[in-house]
Amino acid sequence: MKTRMERVTQEIALKVLRNISIVVEPSLSAERLEENFYDRWPCCEGSRTPMIDAMDAALKAAITTKDRANMGWDQEIETWKTPIADAWDRVVNDTVMDYFANAERNFDQQEHLEGAETLTDAVRVALGYIAVARGWPHGTDDDLYRVAVALATGGRLPGDDENLYLLLEQATEEGMDLCGALGASMGRPDSVKYGLYGDSHDDVKDDAKLFARMTIDMAKRLAEEQAVTP
Repeated sequence: MKTRMERVTQEIALKVLRNISIVVEPSLSAERLEENFYDRWPCCEGSRTPMIDAMDAALKAAITTKDRANMGWDQEIETWKTPIADAWDRVVNDTVMDYFANAERNFDQQEHLEGAETLTDAVRVALGYIAVARGWPHGTDDDLYRVAVALATGGRLPGDDENLYLLLEQATEEGMDLCGALGASMGRPDSVKYGLYGDSHDDVKDDAKLFARMTIDMAKRLAEEQAVTP
């Protein structure tokens, strides 16, 4: 995996397939599901929709592993869409919580950079999943900033060549807070790396957790208020 978003997306997909093999279809081999997933993942280098790609790869892995000769491909897709989507939703929420717990352990072990980076992964998962529901790009941090600006300004995704700062003049107060929290959250690792906190290790932990939680909570709230328009 070349990016952190690809790495966290792969982690989610494999958890989803393990969930499918345990809860939905125990007859499926978790190992075979994983093999069939890797046959399709990653789908292409530099994709800006890795979570959508991984969901598709997981869906096709389940179909291939089940291999029911009496059902056509289209029928199999309809059969598996809901179980995959439901499992994905659960795993995304669980993964965000896991990242917060992992970051807490990092901070307790004085691994401040790792803790801050882990919390940015929690943000990536949450914003990426919001983007998936709308068919928006989410593969890079720049894509995630555009997602935040879209949520801040009413739900229209900015184009790659649009000036985000000008668009933010139309943002709601909470939208401005979201974009500020996202920038602060994604900037924590560099702040630690370049020694901007000095010896204030408790401040690193508190700030990283605060900004990540603010970003996720505000993004979810704004997303719920806006209609999904892929």
